[in-house]
Amino acid sequence: MDYNIIQDEVVFNGYFAVNKLHLKIDLYNGEQSDIFTREVFKRGHAVALLPFDIKNNLILMVEQFRIGAIGHMDNPWLIEPIAGIIEKNETSQEVVQREAYEEAGLKIRKDDLIFITKYLVSPGGSTESMMLYAIEMDLSNIKPAIFGLKHENEDIKIKIMDIGDAINDITNNKINNAMAMISLLWLAKHLKKND
Repeated sequence: MDYNIIQDEVVFNGYFAVNKLHLKIDLYNGEQSDIFTREVFKRGHAVALLPFDIKNNLILMVEQFRIGAIGHMDNPWLIEPIAGIIEKNETSQEVVQREAYEEAGLKIRKDDLIFITKYLVSPGGSTESMMLYAIEMDLSNIKPAIFGLKHENEDIKIKIMDIGDAINDITNNKINNAMAMISLLWLAKHLKKND
């Protein structure tokens, strides 16, 4: 199976970009499609981190305003893992280190990171991928606090949560974003495997 991009035009270029593609794709019947058009949201790639503490049965999440949740959720302040966009010439692990400090005041080592998975966020119309990591650490002395970079208009609150309560918050829709759900379901499986 293959595809052929006939034309790729930028229709918007701001904080993010939108391109309009004219393309043909191979079909399962062996033929090729007619030329069709799709817009694609050029979002870049991101990374997220779930700090967890098995001994004290805790996780660290952050709560912050998310523009994409307006009109879709009762509350656009979402509970999610620490996360950030991978900038040019950065590795995913470097971004995790930077964001852990900026969003939660955590100093972590790359060698302590546990890779969870990488997935496409919304492949029907976006180029964004998300890489998820976890880290086991002592969270017992971390207090709720406010972090974030003022020049990025960040206002981020740390949430120390019971692991079981956080996993239950998936089913009651208090935790309602993919990176949090996938990270927590990985943690539930990880804990079950280590019982």
